[in-house]
Amino acid sequence: MSTSSFLVGWFVRVSCLTFVLVGCCSSRRPSRTPTDAHYWVTWLEERALSYHLR
Repeated sequence: MSTSSFLVGWFVRVSCLTFVLVGCCSSRRPSRTPTDAHYWVTWLEERALSYHLR
């Protein structure tokens, strides 16, 4: 396993956690927050998968 792929995976995990935490902490609109967080996590995972499959 190369260092770059490890760093990319780590960065994606941290980004997902950050998006979820920010979404949960700023839950002024609770009905929208889970959907937004789920959308961003899904988007980031798709980015990571397409990057790894290249």
